Amino acid sequence: MMENRLNIAVKRLLDITFFAGIAVWAAMPVLLKYLLGLYGRIAWSRPDSDSAAAAAAYYPVLISIMPAGLLALLILRELRKMMATVLAGDCFVEANVKSLKNMGTFAFIISAVLIVRIFFFFTLTALTVAAVFLFAGLFSKVLAAVFEKAVAYKLENDLTI
Repeated sequence: MMENRLNIAVKRLLDITFFAGIAVWAAMPVLLKYLLGLYGRIAWSRPDSDSAAAAAAYYPVLISIMPAGLLALLILRELRKMMATVLAGDCFVEANVKSLKNMGTFAFIISAVLIVRIFFFFTLTALTVAAVFLFAGLFSKVLAAVFEKAVAYKLENDLTI
């Protein structure tokens, strides 16, 4: 019973995160201008720099954040699909293998987008997030292979019975 409540809570959290993510992604062009302006007032308010650097960062950051954000939303969509199978009590299905493979691919693309961005506008955060998504992609691909074997064993067992 406790496990099912936890699964329901995780599903709800994924739903909230997914829909909030859509809103943030849609508002990102405006939010980014505000955030870079705020950051510029803080970081570039020193006498040896100017807020023009914040304005110059807008397009490189926006061009990398928008596709990366969209791919992150696609990862959340795949996770929501997988949680639906967990709640249904049948998580070792081919659809989850496909979702894990998709999530791995999406994570690799996010990593690549951020690595390209680093060449135009370096931040330690972008490098860290690129590394996290690279490892998440690897983990997802390995987990897809494990799930693929589990699905095959399950189907074999179902045919035996």
